[in-house]
Amino acid sequence: MFWKTLLALVATLLALAAASIFGSVLGYLPTTRILIGQYSLALGLAGRSVLEKSLWSGGAFVVMLVALFLFGLVVRAGVQRSFTISNQKFGRFLSTGQVIVNARSIHALTAYTAERIKGIYEAGSRVRLVRRGWNVDLQIVVAPETSLPELLSLLKERMQSTMLNHTGLPVRRLRIWAQFDPISKKKRVY
Repeated sequence: MFWKTLLALVATLLALAAASIFGSVLGYLPTTRILIGQYSLALGLAGRSVLEKSLWSGGAFVVMLVALFLFGLVVRAGVQRSFTISNQKFGRFLSTGQVIVNARSIHALTAYTAERIKGIYEAGSRVRLVRRGWNVDLQIVVAPETSLPELLSLLKERMQSTMLNHTGLPVRRLRIWAQFDPISKKKRVY
């Protein structure tokens, strides 16, 4: 978490530096001062030659690309691609060695389990592996005539048994968001 925050801060500073150089080249900022401790760097590019302006612009463009790349790393690092289940972390639940499960498979499994219940048209999920099991956030589209208390108790029971059966780990927290409108615009709710 610390390195992601640090990386985002560095990317933000690089993007601001590139933007200020572009502003100075275009004449919006006649003199740009970048303070570094007790020293300052003054960029007065408004009266410079076209060659100097183009070199500074090229450098600022490269700095902006680096900043965007770092932002991409920060965003991509937040997406979990696989879950590693080992008997060292989950010794009382799992007696085998180490299992690596694709995150898409777990998302598909939770959505499949929910969509097999009568009254649920569509499901989408976010799943996190924690020390004692799974944290599942489930978004479902329900039929208007469905009794929500009965549906939710059945959904909790089936989700618990499915995840325990397929992964060997229980569902520790299940949060459900129910709605009547379709989640994706591609699916049609009858």
